[in-house]
Amino acid sequence: MLQSLIIGMNQEKGEAVAKRIEGMGGKAIFIVANVIDKKAVEKAKTIVHNTFGKIDILINGAGENHP
Repeated sequence: MLQSLIIGMNQEKGEAVAKRIEGMGGKAIFIVANVIDKKAVEKAKTIVHNTFGKIDILINGAGENHP
C-alpha cells in the first residue's frame, strides 16, 4: 500500500493529491508547511514518524526557484 505525506503551501492542491492517492487505495496525509522553514520540516518529520513509523523514500519536489 502506498503511504504518503505531502507537504506544501497550497492546502487545496495538497489535499487534492492526498485524495487521489487514497482513491487508488493508498494512505496519504497533507501538511501545510514551507520546506525552507526548518521547524516546519521537523514537525512534518514527527508527524510522518507517528503516522507511518518511518520514511522509506523521500522525493523533494520543492520549487523555491520560481519567481
